[in-house]
Amino acid sequence: MKRFILTTALLLSSCASAANPPAVAAHITSRVIPTPYAPQHDDAIAIVLAPTSSTEDQTLTALLASELPRMGFHTVDSPENARWILQGSYMLLTRSITADAPTADAEPQLLEDREADVRLTLYSVTEFINGERAAVWTSTYYGMPELYQLHPRTLIRLLLQKFGSDFDGNLHAVEADEHDTEHH
Repeated sequence: MKRFILTTALLLSSCASAANPPAVAAHITSRVIPTPYAPQHDDAIAIVLAPTSSTEDQTLTALLASELPRMGFHTVDSPENARWILQGSYMLLTRSITADAPTADAEPQLLEDREADVRLTLYSVTEFINGERAAVWTSTYYGMPELYQLHPRTLIRLLLQKFGSDFDGNLHAVEADEHDTEHH
């Protein structure tokens, strides 16, 4: 319940006027396997869609393809010309939870809790082409699906802020652009 309240507060803090673009905050976790890998911002990156990708994965991949160059990353069209392969995935996780009954003589309530898992995974191109899928770096948002639905570009920017490094905490960003609130 504390996570729900905290995440709701973070989502509500993203409201702002037209004069002041909204600030978006999210809890981001990123992990890197440093040796022998050291992904750099200017290394050639190919964005590859997973063979079993969902419609949401395809939307996320399209957003990555537009945001990486905007953020100064060097992207290439072909994995053969890349140093790294980047894949994005989106999963909506649903679980049932039991809430206390409102009164002593009432039945407990069964509620549905939804969480979004938005993940970027980086692979070495050599290992990826050879069929190995050991991640070199991952960045994950696990929280309210509404944050991704309302601010997908900004959330991608937050996920990429700690590219190639370890991080676990809250990050803040100003909304990416006026088209950030498009629903998918």
